[in-house]
Amino acid sequence: MHGSVKPHTACSITCVLSVVVGASACGVPPTLSGSDGSGSSGDDDLDAWAGDDTDGDGEEPGGSSRGSGGGSGGGSGGTGDGPDDDGHGMTAGIGEVGPDSGDGPDVSCPCPDPSQFGSVWLPSPEDGLVYKIDADTMEIAGAYATAAEGGKPVTTAVSIDGHAVAVADEGGGLTKIWTRPGLCDGQQDTNPEVRTSTGPTALPFGTDECVAWSTPLPFSRQIPIGWGPGAIDAVSCESTAQVVWTAGCTVSSANTRVVRVDGETGVVLGSLELDLFPCNGAMPTMGAVDRSGGFWLANSVAGASRLAKVDASGQLEAIEVPPLLPAGLTIDATGHVWLSSRYGSAQATAARLEPVTHTWSLAKNILATGRSGIVEDLDGRMWLAYERFHHVDEAPGVTWIDAGTMHVGAPASAGCPGGRCDGITMDFGGRVWSTSSHDARAYRYDPDAGEVKDIGGLRVSAYGSDPTGWSLRNAACAGP
Repeated sequence: MHGSVKPHTACSITCVLSVVVGASACGVPPTLSGSDGSGSSGDDDLDAWAGDDTDGDGEEPGGSSRGSGGGSGGGSGGTGDGPDDDGHGMTAGIGEVGPDSGDGPDVSCPCPDPSQFGSVWLPSPEDGLVYKIDADTMEIAGAYATAAEGGKPVTTAVSIDGHAVAVADEGGGLTKIWTRPGLCDGQQDTNPEVRTSTGPTALPFGTDECVAWSTPLPFSRQIPIGWGPGAIDAVSCESTAQVVWTAGCTVSSANTRVVRVDGETGVVLGSLELDLFPCNGAMPTMGAVDRSGGFWLANSVAGASRLAKVDASGQLEAIEVPPLLPAGLTIDATGHVWLSSRYGSAQATAARLEPVTHTWSLAKNILATGRSGIVEDLDGRMWLAYERFHHVDEAPGVTWIDAGTMHVGAPASAGCPGGRCDGITMDFGGRVWSTSSHDARAYRYDPDAGEVKDIGGLRVSAYGSDPTGWSLRNAACAGP
């Protein structure tokens, strides 16, 4: 075990880490803000978090049992009876029924149809737009404004069913965009056709009928995002009660606040203040959701890095001290948590956490350095971009780590001539996408064909997220 704190209660987490990071003394366990005996600092204007759970029971005001997406996103509802629609032979059963699935019947449902996921959603803070890129043609299929003015979309996450993308604004706020015109409102005027962007030009904010909602949040800085898998309807096999997770800092609080928002309405369901992620340079910059609907988040601060999990009901469940300086975060198909290493900190390319035993493993047979995110493919390879592949004279590109053996594989030149690819994702054709905020380009690498294609003119964000929906689907639908 490396620097791990195995909690028995949320209170014990705060007590133990108070020695490590100077957290406040242990009192009652931290709960959703506004609840009795909250561990929050109490100096925030709670009116800003309208809709907060006020009794800590995971239900939103009015008794609606939404929780935070609830239920299990996958794994416990059976394994299916054959390959899914993407032809890769992955079998999975998604979820159990209901937000509190312990008493409900199990249901075996196929993973969402891959045909629902045909785009890569890339945020451009400098342009104030989110670009929809066709994953096959690599052409801009839409551009969307997420704020009236001054918006800075910084991360994106696609829902488990591929129907919507959520966008975090670095200056505070969340926006939901429908992924296809057939899902959009089309009710803003008398024209029966949906008015939406179909190319690189965005419509004025508030006029694109594929923008479902936009919820401002009183953050001064906000980066991580994740979309929960929700609960599975036993009859329709559709995901319901989905939530969007984010985290950021407010002017009035010294600590990071985690927020969960109703994916259907954009209403804030609850929030939690984390005193282990102070806002003075240590706020989390990356996030991912596991199959149980829990939100993992991490920061990248030398000597003070932390990895935390907030469970699906909004309670702090675990805190870990990573054995390296994180650059990217993802959950693999077996539930392991992965952190790529920022510039090869701790002389490792990546670290893998077994969340039940709280043990870490390191990929260090070859040191690939950079500041890339990390993503798993269907063959159990964890892909990341590198700026330098040690002991090998290679141009910047991508490489992979065997998820079982932790061995770093061969390098592959895949764009990034400026050496600064940071974002990484998989599309549903098995191709690896890397993005460079330095080169203002996105690169697509086909591991089977060894082919690289790119698209320029995109001043993309330097922060990783889940712009295709692959990571959530892989974490929530695959594995035993």
